[in-house]
Amino acid sequence: MKLALPKPSGAYDPGNEAQARSLIEQADARNIKRQDVLTALKFRDTATGEVKMLTIQSGMVVIT
Repeated sequence: MKLALPKPSGAYDPGNEAQARSLIEQADARNIKRQDVLTALKFRDTATGEVKMLTIQSGMVVIT
C-alpha cells in the first residue's frame, strides 16, 4: 500500500503536520518489526497467482 501524505503548504501548518504524522504512525503500525514473532508468511506464486502460506510446524517448513 502506498502512503499518500498530504501536500505541504507554503508555510508551516500544524493541521497538515498532524495529519501527516497520523498517516505515518498508522502505516508504521502495519509494518512488521524486527522483534515481532511471525507465525506465517504469505506469498503469491508468480506463475499461477495463487497465494501460499509458509509456516513451520514441529520444525518442518510447510507450504499450504
